[in-house]
Amino acid sequence: MRWRIVILMLGVLLYAGGLVQSAVAHDYVYIDDGGNHLIEDAMYQNSSVILDYHIANNPGTHFQIVNGGNILYLGACNNSTVTVNGGLINYGVSVDNNSKLEVNGGTIGAIWAYDYSSVAVNGGAINGWIAASGNSIVEIRGGEFANLSDLMAYGSATIYLYGSSFSVGGVELNYGDSLRDYGVVGGANFNDLTGIITGTLLDGSLLNDEFFVPLNNPGGADIIVIPEPATSTLLLTAGVLLLRRKR
Repeated sequence: MRWRIVILMLGVLLYAGGLVQSAVAHDYVYIDDGGNHLIEDAMYQNSSVILDYHIANNPGTHFQIVNGGNILYLGACNNSTVTVNGGLINYGVSVDNNSKLEVNGGTIGAIWAYDYSSVAVNGGAINGWIAASGNSIVEIRGGEFANLSDLMAYGSATIYLYGSSFSVGGVELNYGDSLRDYGVVGGANFNDLTGIITGTLLDGSLLNDEFFVPLNNPGGADIIVIPEPATSTLLLTAGVLLLRRKR
């Protein structure tokens, strides 16, 4: 299964070399100072940067990437946080063990979310896949996905899609619908439920991509749609109830 290959690749990446604070080893840079770092140049364009590797700061090390920033690969671990407002992360970003990623702009090769991490994609361009595993949560409200290969949820992960006009195979989806209920058996070894999800995200971006969730699903992995009209209705209802309470 492709997902196992992804895990293997990340394992090799994270365990290459020992922990060296803010130093380069085999083109890897390990930063665990708990500080805030603004990335606005190409200092790391040939390096894989790993934040808080085997060290849990509170708060964790924070990276903010803006226009001009260029990183080969970024791995966030152990409470570290990443905000992408611009720039380029060529291979992609992985988040693990209570780390967080927020994407508002820029271009990212791919996104991997692991145990107890969270991802919010509000904008930017994602050129590879978005894959969630373990107990991670991924929320997608916007962004350009023209080159996105697929959405994958495994383990106990959940991916939420916010927008409107979601459908699979021509069937319109409603608030809270699970893509598990609309997928067909497929994948590399026929171990997945898969299909094409189309729709419009909250920022107006179009979604037209393949999704994968496990056929046998003891962990409860899922991809769930939250259509915009339903979201608006919930907000309106909450407002009406608040006004009634004030009266």
